[in-house]
Amino acid sequence: MIVAAEFGTGRVLWSIVVFALLVLWFGLVFRVFAHIIGNSRLSGWGKAVWVLGIVFMPFLGILLYLIVNGGTESRPAPGRPTPISSTTVDDLERLRGLWTSGALSDDEYERAKSHSLDG
Repeated sequence: MIVAAEFGTGRVLWSIVVFALLVLWFGLVFRVFAHIIGNSRLSGWGKAVWVLGIVFMPFLGILLYLIVNGGTESRPAPGRPTPISSTTVDDLERLRGLWTSGALSDDEYERAKSHSLDG
């Protein structure tokens, strides 16, 4: 039986490193699961296959998932603003110019602006 008092400095440091790696691993697993659930491009069956692959082959499953889907973005979290693209900004500037010149009424401008922001 190993008593804590018998641990040397090397064993304590090694235990800290192993514990930190374990915490990082579980953080990565939960992050990947959250990404799978939030990925709107995957069907329900696709999500189930990825989850089962990660459960039964954790290292290979996560590695493959990150290679295949690592660059995709999931939908924004609730409460976070959606980024506006440069084409949307250009559209809004064009609409603003038409509205200030009188070519668009207030109602037409608001409708076109909301349509442009909705995507």
